[in-house]
Amino acid sequence: MLRCPKCGTDNMLTAIFCRGCGERLNLDEIRPDDFANIGPKKQDNTMQNIIGGSIIGALVVIFLIGWMFPAGGMIKTTEDEQSEWKDKAAKIEKGGSLEMDEKSATAFLNAHMGDTPCTVHFLSDGRAKVVFPSKLWGMPVQVSIVHSLSAGKGVSVGAAESYKVGLFPMLESLQQDPNVMNPWTDYASAWTKVRDSKTVSEVTVEKGKITIKR
Repeated sequence: MLRCPKCGTDNMLTAIFCRGCGERLNLDEIRPDDFANIGPKKQDNTMQNIIGGSIIGALVVIFLIGWMFPAGGMIKTTEDEQSEWKDKAAKIEKGGSLEMDEKSATAFLNAHMGDTPCTVHFLSDGRAKVVFPSKLWGMPVQVSIVHSLSAGKGVSVGAAESYKVGLFPMLESLQQDPNVMNPWTDYASAWTKVRDSKTVSEVTVEKGKITIKR
């Protein structure tokens, strides 16, 4: 910095006039001490930029990992399994019942959902969680929706209670995205196909399984 001899204001070394009083600066008065701290300051700024950039980069990576993290594990089923459970769910006799674990229920649902694969998990609190692959903002993700199941025409799916993308809660605006709404609608419709949409009398959800009575 170049100090003004008249008012003492510090000015840039390239200044011709003082920014404080307007006095013309005498460049002959620049001393070696004026240049002493230029190097360290630039180095300090460079280090701060590197640290700041590293922190931002790490946060972006953490966000992407959480966004694209598997929401609950997809269960794969074969066409034979899908056909088997589609047939079983359609033949519950009056007064009878059908018990399905997560794989068999997933097979039944995928038999009715066509090209929209899903996986259902039965929770210990009596609710269910459906997981399906989707694409949001151009990125492949797994969406999970927690909801209730009850007796009705077939099995009735309650309103969505929570949405997640990977590990993160889903923005409300994204919940209306067709990539989310269409699979969710297909999933709810598939459950009504139990007993070919005939009325069932009781639905009980426990950890890892569902029991349907007619």
